[in-house]
Amino acid sequence: MGSGAEVHNWGSLRRLVMLVASVLLAVGVYSQDRMEIGLMGGVGYYLGDLNPSQQFKNPGPSVGGIVRYIVTDRAAVKVTGGVTMISGSYGEKSLDRYSPTEVVPHIGAMGEDETEVIRPGEMEFKNTIVDICAMGELNFMSFDHIFRKDQTKFTPYLTLGLGASSYLAERDGAKKRVFVLSLPFGAGIRWKVTKALRIGAEWTFHKTMADDLEYVEPGERPFDASDPYKNSVHVMTHNNDWYSALRVMVTFSMWPRSLVCNDGLRTYYRE
Repeated sequence: MGSGAEVHNWGSLRRLVMLVASVLLAVGVYSQDRMEIGLMGGVGYYLGDLNPSQQFKNPGPSVGGIVRYIVTDRAAVKVTGGVTMISGSYGEKSLDRYSPTEVVPHIGAMGEDETEVIRPGEMEFKNTIVDICAMGELNFMSFDHIFRKDQTKFTPYLTLGLGASSYLAERDGAKKRVFVLSLPFGAGIRWKVTKALRIGAEWTFHKTMADDLEYVEPGERPFDASDPYKNSVHVMTHNNDWYSALRVMVTFSMWPRSLVCNDGLRTYYRE
């Protein structure tokens, strides 16, 4: 009696284990999706105290790589890494109406107090920003749907995430590379060219948690990039510098997906 019950319990347990394993296998097969890897290239530029609003002013090269995992035909996650060179100038020749000035008090020839407005003249800065970002993508349209491939070859999308940026800055009177958090976001388009090849374009903005991307060599000029106007006012919500990049990308599918056919048999559909 006891042995029969044990056999029955063991058989029930084995069937339960097999059922759970079958469900997990089916979910795993259905959840497999395409992974892409590729390269990006384009231009980047600086936005900050010395260039508050002019898009694509003083553009520099911006290159990088991308790994994308497709969650569904409407969503994806990706990791990107890139290098962006930014530069700029300000002063009398740059026609920048925000050119900083310095008011210097002194004693005039007749002994009276006078003030003199001094402009620093033309000043240039350059910096190289290295970043890595983890971002999500939300497609406006279905993209590369496994059962509607010919009708889902193109989509615009929005992207948002979190990143870390490294740049050159002056610390303790010396040039050093520092790391700060950044908030990348933007929009792009994707097009499926062939079964494995995709191309696209993406325009992203990176808000950094820093205010001294305008790097000038230490000792070159009396210039503090974190306070270029010498107003000693720092507000986290809007004083931080930005950089932006417009890049095209080419990616290749590296992980074909498989689906279980709904015919009651353990047969598979594979691209």
